[in-house]
Amino acid sequence: MSGKPKRGARRCAFEVLALLLLSLLLGLVTQTLHPRAPSWRITSKPLEKQEIALSEVDARFGGDVLWVDARTEEQFLAGHIPGALLINPQEAATQLFENFDSIRVETRPVVVYCADSSLSASREVAEYLRENTILKPIFVLHGAWPVWIEKGKSVE
Repeated sequence: MSGKPKRGARRCAFEVLALLLLSLLLGLVTQTLHPRAPSWRITSKPLEKQEIALSEVDARFGGDVLWVDARTEEQFLAGHIPGALLINPQEAATQLFENFDSIRVETRPVVVYCADSSLSASREVAEYLRENTILKPIFVLHGAWPVWIEKGKSVE
């Protein structure tokens, strides 16, 4: 027996390879053209309860919301969403009192944002506002401050 594969075996291998490539090509075309094709990678984690995406803030409210910055004062002073109030977990009671005149007449939805996507500071401030004010509804910005910057939104 020689070391060369038989002609039939080579042809079979070629056919299998051709079928695999054709299948891959058809899969790519379907993925590209199908209107409800799922994403091949997860771009972000799904929204949790009382979170809101920046696109939804724009779509539902035209961006007309009361922004509350739950970051540190230093981060706030370095740049924040225009018109945002500073109320962070470390000084929430004092800062709520300082902003009382603005908050007591507020009728817009509230969106709280913080420095990172764990959203822990945002959730803490949102809960504090729910317990200590009559503001409603109160949301947490999904993706936090980095999303605002990523989208190229204005900074004050």
